Amino acid sequence: YRSINPSMMSLEFVDPDKEPARAKQAGIKKYGTLQLVSGERDTQVDEISEEKITNGILKITKDKTPELCILAGHGEKSFSSTEPDGFESMRKALTGQAYSVREINLVSTARIPESCSALALWGPTRGLFPQELGLISEHLKQGGRLIAGIDLAFQGTDAAQEINALLGPWGLKIDRALLVDPSIRAMELDSSVLIVNQFSRENPITRDLTTGVALPFARPVVELPSNPAGNKPNAVLSTSAKAWGETSLKELTAGRAQYTPGQDTMGVLHPAITLEGKIPGSNVARLSRIAVFGSASFANNTFSRMLNNSDFFLNSVAWVLEDDSSISIRAKEQEGGKKEKTKKEKKPKADKKEKE
Repeated sequence: YRSINPSMMSLEFVDPDKEPARAKQAGIKKYGTLQLVSGERDTQVDEISEEKITNGILKITKDKTPELCILAGHGEKSFSSTEPDGFESMRKALTGQAYSVREINLVSTARIPESCSALALWGPTRGLFPQELGLISEHLKQGGRLIAGIDLAFQGTDAAQEINALLGPWGLKIDRALLVDPSIRAMELDSSVLIVNQFSRENPITRDLTTGVALPFARPVVELPSNPAGNKPNAVLSTSAKAWGETSLKELTAGRAQYTPGQDTMGVLHPAITLEGKIPGSNVARLSRIAVFGSASFANNTFSRMLNNSDFFLNSVAWVLEDDSSISIRAKEQEGGKKEKTKKEKKPKADKKEKE
């Protein structure tokens, strides 16, 4: 960092044994600690890696800490839960990226806190009240940010009914079907886990992804024909042409998934779409940003460790928050917290047809 821009950064090594007073004043408690200081702000990094140092710099140089407010009260798994289907690992990753994560209950507060930089509807299993939908709808109309992930519900109610009422005016909806792609399967994973390795290279979320993402219980996200003019939807993930949306929950429950002509939709389908735009007639200057996923479980404590799942989720949050500096492919951690040593892969050259 110093060699790239020496006028912006100075570096000093301090021996805490020779200068114990300075170490104590800085609150240094163990050898090898890096203290980052910018103005009146400071933070400490006790694991010297590119990712940790970058996150530390972002933390002390951002004018404002973006806050991701996660809707609670509808059967969602908590972002503080360490259970396999909880999202504590992503909460830690978000806070490490200098974001604030907060769970909110609109039923009890009856308003969206002003501190919320973006809303997350992540994995609800029960429907939302009309009053909640009204608050979120108004938030979006005013240039708000939303990230939504909905798994396919095999039993009980489907929260996507209310979510689709929210997304409809923006020209999007989530289908009630399971995405099945027989051309791409991972070992020991059944058809309920979709492996996707076709990414949009136009969107910074997926521009540099290479190894794919694993999406459990994924459903298609569809662009409606009535998409308002001026909005810019972008399918960030795409299946192969052999994929289909399995609509028979009875077959799925029995462990079968078979394409039924006239009932299921086959072709290139999209488990994730982002959109930037505004409602027609709106005078708000700032464009709204919406990211919709047909799966929420891909970011849980189990699946976030697979393939590029963690990067995909974190990049999506950064895109929604318009924080492009935080979009990257991060070093992966081995068990025990050690970083994997990885070499930068050379991308194979594609011919003109493949690029198109």
